[in-house]
Amino acid sequence: MGRTLRGLAGGSKVGKHHTAIPMAVEVIKAAKALACVSKVLFGEIRHIKNGPPRIKFVSVSAGWRVLVRGANSRQELFVYTSDREQVRQAILSIWTGAVV
Repeated sequence: MGRTLRGLAGGSKVGKHHTAIPMAVEVIKAAKALACVSKVLFGEIRHIKNGPPRIKFVSVSAGWRVLVRGANSRQELFVYTSDREQVRQAILSIWTGAVV
């Protein structure tokens, strides 16, 4: 299921819920590293049928709602930012071997 890596949930940019699916860990690290990101909130984890990893960006008023799909689970992430396109490009640059 989900896990938290040491240091991943630390700092002022991350909310209180700290469980992340493995496919979301690199997305969170990439978002936290950007100066234009003010906060990353971990959303719900849902168990779903097996399928390919996937990422989807949904525009919200404060930034992005990022849906990260792993092999058998999906997690929502909320990325608050002042520069949506920079965040999207940074996340897509680390997203390999998956459907966008």
